[in-house]
Amino acid sequence: MNACVIDASVGIKLLLAENLSDRADALFACLVTDPPSCFYGSSPQPDPS
Repeated sequence: MNACVIDASVGIKLLLAENLSDRADALFACLVTDPPSCFYGSSPQPDPS
């Protein structure tokens, strides 16, 4: 199984034609492969102060 962590800016490239948008399309195409790839996201951590 392949796995990667993606930044939200990669998802934006699916909606806006930007540099490397074609790579974002290819990355998300991995979700429909057999077996599908897994993507893990992270949320911003609260400021401890």
